[in-house]
Amino acid sequence: MHPLDLSSVFANFKEVYEDAGASDVHALFVPRAPYKHFVSYTHQFFHEIESLKMETFSFDDIVKAVELGRKDSIEFLFWDLWYSYFDYFNYKALSKNIFGQEKTKFFVYEELNNERFKPLNTGFQSIDNRIQLKFPEANLNVTNKKKKNVKVENFLSSVCEESFNACYRSRY
Repeated sequence: MHPLDLSSVFANFKEVYEDAGASDVHALFVPRAPYKHFVSYTHQFFHEIESLKMETFSFDDIVKAVELGRKDSIEFLFWDLWYSYFDYFNYKALSKNIFGQEKTKFFVYEELNNERFKPLNTGFQSIDNRIQLKFPEANLNVTNKKKKNVKVENFLSSVCEESFNACYRSRY
């Protein structure tokens, strides 16, 4: 089993609420934008990237191996171990399969602002009028405060933000 087996995670999440007596479980997912999440995650876990020598493979080569279905390649392994974590298309498909299309809401954090949350706020306030959703700027990340690591910055500069986002957006 993959350490991030999302189908089990989502099914367990739903089961916990149903076991607690909830009969109508909904899911709201608010992940980071894929590239922003990738940058943050890379800063936090760069020692894994170094130990796997991932910097020797370009992101474009890894995507190509996945598109060609080359599951026996080292590039595909890197996708499975690292890049698949940012594949929100997979999150959406699994969550909608488990919770249902109408019961799953999916927003990308960096695309949200308090104005876009008015309908959600209204829904929550119909349950309890004390609820008020407010979302801080996404830049409140401790990664931004760390001393820059030259190897990390070199690795990140090898992954073009536009092609990274295009790869993941094309899968939505």
